[in-house]
Amino acid sequence: FTFENGISIYPNPAVNNEVTISSETELKSTDLYNINGQIIQEIKNPSKVNDAYKVSDLPKGFYLMQLATENASTTKKIIVN
Repeated sequence: FTFENGISIYPNPAVNNEVTISSETELKSTDLYNINGQIIQEIKNPSKVNDAYKVSDLPKGFYLMQLATENASTTKKIIVN
């Protein structure tokens, strides 16, 4: 099992400027970067609802989301239409 395989972000492209993050491991932070590497949103200890995390109010565009746990991190691409 690797952390990266235990995580999914859906829907992608985002619907209603909102994505759901499903993770088998508790997330310590989710950071959203634009294509230029500038940080757009930083959420420490994101709150979990029904075993998933919600990220909303995303402007249209292409993003990289960095997800971190206690021991690992991974980066996923997100498209917001």
